[in-house]
Amino acid sequence: DNYTLRVIKRELNQRGIVTLRFNFRGVGNSEGTYDEGIGEQKDTLAALAFLSQCQKVERGRIALIGYSFGGMVALSVCKNNPLVKSVAAISPVITPRLLQGNNKPTLLICGDKDEMTPPANIIDNPEKNSPNFFVEIIKGPDHFWAGYIEELSAKVVSFIERHL
Repeated sequence: DNYTLRVIKRELNQRGIVTLRFNFRGVGNSEGTYDEGIGEQKDTLAALAFLSQCQKVERGRIALIGYSFGGMVALSVCKNNPLVKSVAAISPVITPRLLQGNNKPTLLICGDKDEMTPPANIIDNPEKNSPNFFVEIIKGPDHFWAGYIEELSAKVVSFIERHL
């Protein structure tokens, strides 16, 4: 129940874009326990499968949006997945080789004061040097985007609209 993602969801819905917001296993009222990213990738794949079966959703025109750990999971799941057309990773946790092999239009966005996801983790990552990667470092926000959520939302929504 993250406020940042609720704002982005609301903006996408207002533009007629169907959204599905879910918790990973063990978060909120979800069953299960944290699974170090492995089970969470399965959760995301299950959500994608569900969403792709919805009548108002066009298969192959689905965007993933993830925040922090969810950004890492979205970046992991999108590779070679024909259901996913684009990805927006907000303040994503960046692990070695995470960006490797991703040919989807991908927004990597974080604040310049983010201590949990330092901008250098994105800027200095040689894997992001691809025409499919779009990097945005916003001046001012930390990892939680307080006071910058509307600006963040506008950038993410604009990216998704362009790349769906």
